[in-house]
Amino acid sequence: MRVGDTESAMWGLWCEASFSHYSAKKLSDVDELFRSHMLSCREYELEGIWATSAVHRQQILNLMGRGDDPLILTGDVINEEDHLAWAQNGNMQMVITVIYNVRIEQAYYFHEYEKAAEFFDCFLPGEKTYPGSFFNVRNALFEGLVSFAMASIKDHRHWMKRGSSVLKKVRKWVKAGNPNCVHMLSFLQAEEALARGRMKVAETKYGETIVATSRNGIASDKALAHERYCAFFLKKGDKYWARHHVEKAIQAYKDWEAHAKVDHLVEKYRAILSQVK
Repeated sequence: MRVGDTESAMWGLWCEASFSHYSAKKLSDVDELFRSHMLSCREYELEGIWATSAVHRQQILNLMGRGDDPLILTGDVINEEDHLAWAQNGNMQMVITVIYNVRIEQAYYFHEYEKAAEFFDCFLPGEKTYPGSFFNVRNALFEGLVSFAMASIKDHRHWMKRGSSVLKKVRKWVKAGNPNCVHMLSFLQAEEALARGRMKVAETKYGETIVATSRNGIASDKALAHERYCAFFLKKGDKYWARHHVEKAIQAYKDWEAHAKVDHLVEKYRAILSQVK
């Protein structure tokens, strides 16, 4: 700001808010960071940065339960259809990429795996729109999770190949020394093993993921790992441990302030949660 480079300054604030979001700081605190940042973007007439931040903020509000439909990025901040049309008309590739990646995340969170998969071919990959960014790491995680989920639904060979390709990429990042990818690697290994029916490997890797996310404090990924571990035990017919892990997932989502996800899990697993221990 002192040298007059307001655009770089606003991107710096965007990074602060975005990294706070993906490191699973409390959603209400991250919402305030984005709100303040977006006001500054409007003051300096930086509409592209404002538009990118608006997508993240609407996702946050949706996760907090402040949207009519958590899957649709429409609410107090933006209208998804209008926002996407504006970005496409202006060839705002970064905004478009962020919109679709957030839609993939939301669809996965709320178990709409086929809908998430439909979005993969709708945008340029992050490596082209924001090369070298940490967001490519997060995008890879959800691409892998969606791929392995899809492998259990249809086109098993195609989706296993895609998921394995992502897993190979994450493994390279871990080998290169990226500590933020350690839990992502074990998470994707668990999902790959589950999709292949290798239950012992899956059980070990889910456990490793939960330990790693407990240490690094990323409540969102800890919640998601517990949620998927619940699905693992249900597949085995073990309702006791399934209930244990869905309760852990609910608590972690509460800690993150993702109230829409809490409501989603309570409704989906009502029968298990109502059982007397």
